[in-house]
Amino acid sequence: DPMGKRTIGVLTKLDMMGKGYNAREVLLNKVVVLERGFIGVVLRGQRVDDFGRTSKELDIPGALENERQFFQNDPAYRDIADRLGVPYLQRSLSLQLTDHILKCLPELQRELQSRYRDLSKEVAEYQASAMFETSSTFDTKALVGLTHELHENFDTALQGTHLKESDLKTLTGGARIANIFRERFPFELVKTELQDKDMRNQTIVAIKNIRGFRAGLFTPDEAFEYIVQMQISKFEDPVMKCVDMVVSELLSIIHEATNKMKRYPLLKQATEELLTQYLREREYATKQACSAYVQTQLSYINTNNEDFIGFAG
Repeated sequence: DPMGKRTIGVLTKLDMMGKGYNAREVLLNKVVVLERGFIGVVLRGQRVDDFGRTSKELDIPGALENERQFFQNDPAYRDIADRLGVPYLQRSLSLQLTDHILKCLPELQRELQSRYRDLSKEVAEYQASAMFETSSTFDTKALVGLTHELHENFDTALQGTHLKESDLKTLTGGARIANIFRERFPFELVKTELQDKDMRNQTIVAIKNIRGFRAGLFTPDEAFEYIVQMQISKFEDPVMKCVDMVVSELLSIIHEATNKMKRYPLLKQATEELLTQYLREREYATKQACSAYVQTQLSYINTNNEDFIGFAG
């Protein structure tokens, strides 16, 4: 509690301080500042004479009375005696506990109500399932119903959902995938771009290396092709990274959609494994297609393109 907002300071055995010394300044919250202040107590189970010798044992009522008389008779504590002692400490702690409970109750009530609604919905689903158990085709109907529900949940997650409170805090489902294509993927592509100045310098160096010690009248196409091929080949990594990000989001959607089948754990596990396996197969095929597309672009460079002509001019 570095800010001193939750702590209640308790000073014990104040009667053992030597003559001429007291803890008044501390109890008045002037030495170490605590928002809830300090409370002084004696907490002694024995009566001590003026020479510090134990005279007799004290029971609890006797100890409390001895503590009260000490604070009432000591000039340093007499005016604040009503805020000292074990009874006052007990009342203060009880008030703090009551206040804390009252603050926590609304949130606890909301949590219990939310849990109650979830359990009520789950019970209703079990009751709905139980209605079909008398039929000999229960397993088939249940499987068809769950498959249809899974399809709808997955499709809804991709196409969009009716807004709920959770949908206002973060992107979900298809919106996250759209964000990958619209923002993340272009950002990754921008990082591979070559500035005009750097491209000119690389092109000049490439032309000189191709000519060697010979002088030439015409700019060799090989220089342009090499620079362009080198730049195109850099696009493959962002494309593969984009595929990985989309697959990751689809796996999250699959997990969330199949989680609604949790009352059938074995079916849920088998369904999630099948969908994940199919997605991994499509991931491999997609990466192969993307790689083939990049290789296709590398196979022929159209140096008659207006971009090259404008660059040369």
